[in-house]
Amino acid sequence: MKISSLYRYGGIFLGVITWMILRLYSTSWRHTVFQLYDSWIFPMIRKVYSFTLYLLPFPVMYFFVFVCIVIVGIFLKNVIHKKLTYYDSILKVANGLGYAYFLFYFLWGFQYFRPSMVDLLHLDAVTMDSTALKKEFSTASTKIKDLREKLSQDTLPLKDLGSYDENFLAIAENQKTILTQWRWFATEKAHIRMLYPKGVLLRFSTAGFYWPFIGEGQIDGGLHPLQWPFTAAHELAHANGITDEGECNFIGFLTCIKSQNLAIQYSGWLGYWRYVYFEMIKNKVSVHEEMANLPLGVLNDLKDIRKYLLQYPDILPQLRDVIYESYLKNNHVTSGLQSYNQIIDLKIRYDQNFQ
Repeated sequence: MKISSLYRYGGIFLGVITWMILRLYSTSWRHTVFQLYDSWIFPMIRKVYSFTLYLLPFPVMYFFVFVCIVIVGIFLKNVIHKKLTYYDSILKVANGLGYAYFLFYFLWGFQYFRPSMVDLLHLDAVTMDSTALKKEFSTASTKIKDLREKLSQDTLPLKDLGSYDENFLAIAENQKTILTQWRWFATEKAHIRMLYPKGVLLRFSTAGFYWPFIGEGQIDGGLHPLQWPFTAAHELAHANGITDEGECNFIGFLTCIKSQNLAIQYSGWLGYWRYVYFEMIKNKVSVHEEMANLPLGVLNDLKDIRKYLLQYPDILPQLRDVIYESYLKNNHVTSGLQSYNQIIDLKIRYDQNFQ
């Protein structure tokens, strides 16, 4: 391909190549693609990030958005002033989308070829019924009661968990230790930044996300401080190459509860408790007995979390769910949005196999 043709059609060409590779998911080549990407390409990408964007003292997301606005602005200006033909306009859009499609998968998305945690860790199947849910709810309730009492005797909502940056460094070290023990790739050189203005993600039912184009995760600045550690640990799992939401939830939870910091432990158990609670409500399993035994401090913390979230009501929640459900299923996450709740199943499996 000539240089001029490469310039004009490069994005389209890379997009088609990416699409062809993704078609290998359902073939015997899936494991080969995963091994090549996970063992060589992805660690190299994270290594390059560690001595480039990682060193910047500000959230790269803002710079990324600025660059995108400039590029789109220049393109629209050229279209309006008829400096581009209709064909060239279509070609540039197609090229841009092709480059974005390629970069998304090259920088991170090929990790969707990854086998499940259940397969990689050889976790035995468990029975998920009302009895199992009640047991998990009782365990989580006991943990949050004990940790809350150790953290503070005051019944006012907890909001001061210490420095976010210092807590995140501890989280990153913990997660690297856990993943390394499993012989999975892990790095402590990753940023999960606070994103502002507050509510920019929460209004779309999203607490955080990982953005492969810049190698960083973001969590909404409007989240309650008690949710920061668990959410940051979840997004860090994405930065370490985990794509499945339920697996990221579980790894984030495990990262938190194995911390020496009681506040981080509390955040992890509180996050897990809320997943079990909502799963029990959905399955019409009674929660009254455990709820009646929760101390006032825990109840106030839960109410305060809800108060924070209610400040940012959803915008078009059904549309968001349809789009994200489609995205997950197109990337072979068959359970779609329900994958987040698999944290419970994974926790029970993990306890059964490793404890």
